[in-house]
Amino acid sequence: HEFLVKQTVFECFQILNQHRQRDSSWYNDDVQYSGAMKEAVQVRAMALSKLNYWLDHRGVSCRTVQRMPLREVFLQEQRHRESQLHRSLRQATSEGDAEGIRAAAAALCRRKGLLR
Repeated sequence: HEFLVKQTVFECFQILNQHRQRDSSWYNDDVQYSGAMKEAVQVRAMALSKLNYWLDHRGVSCRTVQRMPLREVFLQEQRHRESQLHRSLRQATSEGDAEGIRAAAAALCRRKGLLR
């Protein structure tokens, strides 16, 4: 697991260095700037996603997770968590659980950045 941590930290620095190496004019485009800032802020969450992926998927070897690209694991984990929330919302809806509906809907909105 030590190599997984080292690889994850290395990938984080790679992402940050990619942004540092870009010409400043690249950031003049609002869409590119926004995407770069979002990614820079998410680097910590990406690292945690990769480590949590290894902890949560007992049948997957540490070396396999180490080889998985950081961004790919992050997106896969985001989709998985969002899918869980959608399931919770559907279940709460089918059971008529108003509090469950509210909680799942609020969690989904937070994931989408619509609520804090």
